[in-house]
Amino acid sequence: MVIFWFVITILLFLVYLKYKDNIFFILLISCINTGITSLITAAYTTHLIIFIISCSLCSFYVVKVKKKTFFRKAKEIQLHDLVGRKAIITKAFNSFNDVGLVKLNGDTWYAKSLMQDEFNKGHVVTVTGIEGLFVYVEKIEKNNPS
Repeated sequence: MVIFWFVITILLFLVYLKYKDNIFFILLISCINTGITSLITAAYTTHLIIFIISCSLCSFYVVKVKKKTFFRKAKEIQLHDLVGRKAIITKAFNSFNDVGLVKLNGDTWYAKSLMQDEFNKGHVVTVTGIEGLFVYVEKIEKNNPS
C-alpha cells in the first residue's frame, strides 16, 4: 500500500506543479500523511480515515487561516476596460480594409485600424475601440522598431 500512496503523491505533485491550485496542494499533503501512516499500519480503513482527516484539516487551514479559495477564478473584465491598453500585433496588416491579429490581455483579437498605416508583427499598439469581434488600434511610434 506504501507504493500506491507514493505513486499518487508523485502524480499529485506533478499536477500541483502544473496548475498551482490549493486543492491539489491539500490532496498532496493528505497523500503524504496517508503514505506515512501506511508504513505503520496496513489497515485500509485507517488509511481512509487518515486521508479524510488530513484533507479536512488542510482545507480548514487553507480556507479559514490562510483566507484562500479553491480553484482560482478568472478576473472578470469589461470590454471598455480594454480600451487604452497595449496590444502586440501577431499578424501584420496594412490598411483600414485589412484585418490583422493582436494579443490583448492574453487573448487573440481581430484587429483593424482607421488609419492608413502599416502594422507589422511584433509592434506594440494601443487599443482605441472595440466593435464586435474587432479591436481598433493605433501605432505607438516610439515603442515600435522600424
